[in-house]
Amino acid sequence: MTNEPPLPNSSPRSTPRLSRVFWALTTLTFAGTFVFSQIDYLRRHQPGLDPTKYWMPQLIHIWIPGTLAATICLILAFVLERRARHD
Repeated sequence: MTNEPPLPNSSPRSTPRLSRVFWALTTLTFAGTFVFSQIDYLRRHQPGLDPTKYWMPQLIHIWIPGTLAATICLILAFVLERRARHD
């Protein structure tokens, strides 16, 4: 019996499930934010309407929360991935 060091966790199968879940949530959150902003744009946009009437609410209520949620999921996925590779 030999005492060989364990192989590094570099294969995709060694990535923990939770990390993969957060990677997927990052992608889905950002894509959902884009889709919801386009739907809101089509719903609010009317010719002759001042753009700040639909851009500011869209920025405040869709883009900022969606991008913040995607960034949080991205950071969590990155940290979990790095932690799994170092263990």
